[in-house]
Amino acid sequence: MRVSILRACALLAFAMLLPAHAGAQWTQLTSGTNKTLRGVFSASASMTIACGDDGLVLGTTNGGTTWSTANASTTENLNKVFVSGLVLPVITVVGDNGIIRSSSNVGVTWNTHTSGTTEDLNDIFVHDPTNGTTITIVGDNGVILFSYNAGANYGLKFAPTNDRLNGVFFRDLLNGIIVGNSGKILRTTNGGAAWTSITSGVSADLNHVFFTSLNDGWAVGAGGLIMNTTDGGLTWSSVTSPTTFDLHRLSFSDGSNGTAVGERGTIIRTTDGGVTWATQHSGVLTELHSVFFVDANNGMAVGNGGLVLRTTNGGVPVELQSFSAARGADGAVLLRWVTATETGNFGFEVQRRGNGTWQTLGFVAGAGNSTAERRYSWKDSDAQTGMALSYRLRQVDTDGSVEYSPVVEVASSATVSRLTLDAFPQPMRPGGGMLRVGIGTTGYACVRIHDLQGRVVATLFDGAADAGTHVLRWDASALPAGIYVAVAQSGGARMQQTISLVK
Repeated sequence: MRVSILRACALLAFAMLLPAHAGAQWTQLTSGTNKTLRGVFSASASMTIACGDDGLVLGTTNGGTTWSTANASTTENLNKVFVSGLVLPVITVVGDNGIIRSSSNVGVTWNTHTSGTTEDLNDIFVHDPTNGTTITIVGDNGVILFSYNAGANYGLKFAPTNDRLNGVFFRDLLNGIIVGNSGKILRTTNGGAAWTSITSGVSADLNHVFFTSLNDGWAVGAGGLIMNTTDGGLTWSSVTSPTTFDLHRLSFSDGSNGTAVGERGTIIRTTDGGVTWATQHSGVLTELHSVFFVDANNGMAVGNGGLVLRTTNGGVPVELQSFSAARGADGAVLLRWVTATETGNFGFEVQRRGNGTWQTLGFVAGAGNSTAERRYSWKDSDAQTGMALSYRLRQVDTDGSVEYSPVVEVASSATVSRLTLDAFPQPMRPGGGMLRVGIGTTGYACVRIHDLQGRVVATLFDGAADAGTHVLRWDASALPAGIYVAVAQSGGARMQQTISLVK
């Protein structure tokens, strides 16, 4: 294995669980191979490992600008890769014909593990990624493999099915979910000692599963199927999907932002915790097998023919800098928003919710392609008084893909009782976070970011502001990791919130 892979894997462990912006949407990278890539695992925006056919392993330490190649001592196809171990990172790959290989010296040599099966192995999950001791692997014909000793030995676990098992995810050491063909869902609450079948209510193949909390999980599968659980996997329900193409893999960076990929270059994304999903423009019709996001902005997807796609802005074609809603004395609501860049932006649908249902009010044309700041506005003269209202933008790309803005809210009248401040997500990544500021009184307002020495490191707003809700973006890419304090001031009131910035 070349030195660049060594450096990548030496750093790989555990920025992985820390769920980081540059071009628009998804960019195709040069991987240096035409072999199908089936698995990808990223530790940070710069460091990624991928695996694929004929035992191929790829690694990059510079965000995919260059890749180094190696072979994991096999000619079998490798389907998935996982990196574990905080002190000594271990790369483990699984593949066809029961193949399990691992490297504890960052890819210089590979260890062969006896799986006890010749079935194809389709997915791997390490329950305790910091130590890497407890591992579950799933495969064809109901195969479930388990190791308590960091892969030194693997044993077969009884599975109440002979269906092909495609994906596995553990929320902690004990609680796990497996999904497979014919709508199969298996659940364990004792670390995999025993598995029970769960009724999914569907017969379509389920290809992957991902949990964002102990209770909230998602599964994707054939025909664009998306399913959701809010009770730890006991019950599942289908969610409206924007595609009918098969979805193969799913990755959430936090509780709000998730991406799934599949056949014909399909990429879909949610920014509201899976309530709504929208298609994104991948620029390819090639089958995508796997995706991995380290944060809301930075992700990698891999597929047939050595395809590697990268995004540094969450795949969003329009970078929204701010979005605000303010109710005037006449009851009308004025919406304003600013974009920093636009790529293929057809325009914005303005949507309002007052009684639980989103309603499209109108359309504002976009700039198409732009690297300059653009300002937009919309006045809702028919806004109901006497009730709080929510607004969002449905940004539409020229190829039909869509993305939703954060939601802003206005009070039932022009009078807002107090100043509010909310920073999200927490912790924040260098690629950006958002601050939602509620201004109680029209007039001067300022929003600044301070370090712990009290120094101002960023001024997000300083000037006249209407009463209402304002969403502002903070780009912290030039700042070191640490604790910062957001401070909002308006009408003699002052609010602050601590922000944890990780890199």
